[in-house]
Amino acid sequence: MKRRSISGALGLIGLARRASGAHAGSAAAVRALRNGDAMLVVTARDAARGQLAKIERAAFGRGVRVVAAADRRTLGVALGRGPTTAVAVTHPGFAERIARILIKHDSAEIGDRADPDAANSNERVAGAR
Repeated sequence: MKRRSISGALGLIGLARRASGAHAGSAAAVRALRNGDAMLVVTARDAARGQLAKIERAAFGRGVRVVAAADRRTLGVALGRGPTTAVAVTHPGFAERIARILIKHDSAEIGDRADPDAANSNERVAGAR
């Protein structure tokens, strides 16, 4: 059941990207966060700590969830590209549905983060907007 749920979320991420509702890559995710466009950021579980730290610092204080979903290769396949560290979902409908699936079927930690440099939880809400 868990694998099917993650596959469904990855399918929605790919659909969101094709509908111009998501931006792939860690630099694009940070840019979308800083511009206030990102509603959700999905990261690879095997992303480098430095990349995760940049994303989480950009998300901190904006009330944007950062959720780890799959490995870089699998996330990239869902987006129709090579290994991908992160994707920022900018479409509110896609972001809500993807977050609901990933949080419901993953033992993700939910809550505000006090330290934007800590990068070890599956899911965080990086402060309020």
